[in-house]
Amino acid sequence: MIRKLKIYNNIKLFLYVIKKAYLNRLALQAFFYQKEKRKTCITDIDLNFIERSGIQSLVLDFDGVISPHDHYIPSKPITTWLKKAIKIFGDGRIFILSNNTKNEDRIKYFDKNFKEIIFIRNKYMKPYTYDICNAFKENNIKQFKSAMIIDDRLLTGILLSLILRTKAILITSPLVDMKNNIIKETYISYLRKIEKIICKIFFLFPNKPFKN
Repeated sequence: MIRKLKIYNNIKLFLYVIKKAYLNRLALQAFFYQKEKRKTCITDIDLNFIERSGIQSLVLDFDGVISPHDHYIPSKPITTWLKKAIKIFGDGRIFILSNNTKNEDRIKYFDKNFKEIIFIRNKYMKPYTYDICNAFKENNIKQFKSAMIIDDRLLTGILLSLILRTKAILITSPLVDMKNNIIKETYISYLRKIEKIICKIFFLFPNKPFKN
């Protein structure tokens, strides 16, 4: 019964992703061609610049953005970047939203070392909007357009940003650990490639006004 429910939920998620990706195909194109929406890594993002542009809160993916999959301690450059982000945006204005919430070590590490950052224990996979909307509501964030999602996956975090109408940046060279985690890293790498193929197929369709 549990297995059937899991299969049903995965099919439901897949259909939701396909529908939303198709509806947002025009907006997704920008993450292929516009330099300001693409950064090699998170430390390439100028925090002062995005704050001046009106961004008041950040939503960060973990795996591939803050650290490789199944790691929990960020590198020194990313740690420095996170501390600067906290200084600029303040307590309770930076969130981590990951589809991988089984790693308790990372949650404990951030609770100890980055208490100002809110680690969302999500009930639903991205790009479902429930968890981030609930976190925004709990922290009195009313303007989605003042938030920015930073993710390395087109059809998870980036698609979520398009559904919510937040700003977003795609990380184009995700952090990986092929030496110690080759199976998972290879699997995720193929998922990224499949997402790009799906997007490019949708780009072939006429661009018309869409509604989410």
